[in-house]
Amino acid sequence: MALGVEARRAARDTIQKFFQDAGNKGKVTLNAAADFEQKMVLPCFIRDYTDFYSSKNHAHNIGVMFRGIDNAL
Repeated sequence: MALGVEARRAARDTIQKFFQDAGNKGKVTLNAAADFEQKMVLPCFIRDYTDFYSSKNHAHNIGVMFRGIDNAL
């Protein structure tokens, strides 16, 4: 994401071409397809964001605070 739309499109095109190649169908495992050098890159910087709805329990707790226990979800 941090590399921009052109890098994303190039990666998607490469992956699609790989799996569309008739010679690769049924012969390549996911592990073999993912066997390439990888770098850890922060995909994007998100400032001041908290995901309160990361699970049903969190959604219920926030719902209780704003709507009461009877209408939490």
